[in-house]
Amino acid sequence: MLLLLKTIGRHITANRSCKFGVALLLVAVLIPAGIYGYFKSIVWCPVRRPISLRPGKIEQTFKINYTARYFADIEFQTGAISQEAVQCLTGVTGFSPEPKCTEKPILSFSWRLLRDDKAVLSGRYGQNSGGSMSASTVGAGFAYFDANRGDKYTLVVDVDSDASRLDITRPTLYVEANSVNLEFAMLLEGLSRVSAVVLGFIGLVCLLLGIGQQRLAGALD
Repeated sequence: MLLLLKTIGRHITANRSCKFGVALLLVAVLIPAGIYGYFKSIVWCPVRRPISLRPGKIEQTFKINYTARYFADIEFQTGAISQEAVQCLTGVTGFSPEPKCTEKPILSFSWRLLRDDKAVLSGRYGQNSGGSMSASTVGAGFAYFDANRGDKYTLVVDVDSDASRLDITRPTLYVEANSVNLEFAMLLEGLSRVSAVVLGFIGLVCLLLGIGQQRLAGALD
């Protein structure tokens, strides 16, 4: 009788170990897959539109599907014109080393941001309003705002001086989430992958132990 109870106990323990191992393996797969799918569905850059900088209005409507801080800028490619020349013509000169400009900036525009057809922000781009640089681009930043999921906006850019000389640099209007939000998403995704590896390893060990216990219990029956 005692031997029978021990045998039953070994089978129950083995089954529990197997089930626990399988559960951990499923969690290890589902958690990173769910987090990856969620972040993949987010539109980090709701506006990416090539534009011309001839005088006139540019209107772009967009919808937010992720609550975050966003910024708007016009990005210029530096292949056709040197980076220094693009900096001088756009007024994005607040970087070291500063460019040696021989002419004044030609980029000038006002802008308005509307939410549900009501103005929430407005301003004028001017020299050193903000900007960014990389090895092949110069960005003229001009608007920063907090937006909630589901918000619908219209960005109106009114170019009031002829800056079409910059059209050769393929100017592109961008609205995108702040880099801090992107970095957080990358960190969370990385942590989920590490967790998946740890849980997967523990789950595999438990599963193998359970299988081993089942075989041992079967041999002792």
